[in-house]
Amino acid sequence: HPALAELAHYEWVETALYQLDAGPLPVAADIDPLRVPLQRSPLAWPLLYQWPVHRLGAEDAPTEPPAEPTGLLVRRDADGEVRFATLSPLAVYLLSSIGEHPGLDGRSYLQQLAAAHGLAEDALAGPGAALLQQFLQAGVIGPLPAPG
Repeated sequence: HPALAELAHYEWVETALYQLDAGPLPVAADIDPLRVPLQRSPLAWPLLYQWPVHRLGAEDAPTEPPAEPTGLLVRRDADGEVRFATLSPLAVYLLSSIGEHPGLDGRSYLQQLAAAHGLAEDALAGPGAALLQQFLQAGVIGPLPAPG
């Protein structure tokens, strides 16, 4: 099946997260993710696949990939369980950017994402702020500790 390589990667990610020697980010209550430097948890991996790997099985094996890529967030929660959630491709790009270039505030990440996709600077402000707040509450992102 043409999706086997992506399915194998997805299964590897699940195993790798179970075995990863890293802890969750500290709980960050009462911060505004739009205004503080952010980091992504090492236990939260945003992924983009051509195939819906989280649904593939004997009963659901499409022969053609869907028109839209499949965005997933695979993460290990504080209880040690690995879970996944579907994400829009834009949300995957947002979390990837935070992980690859930590230290900007949420507003800057949203502005960069909008610019990269040909959107007005504030096009993602409302929904992006809500999404960042959800990620913060779930421990997917958190404030970057001050140096020193």
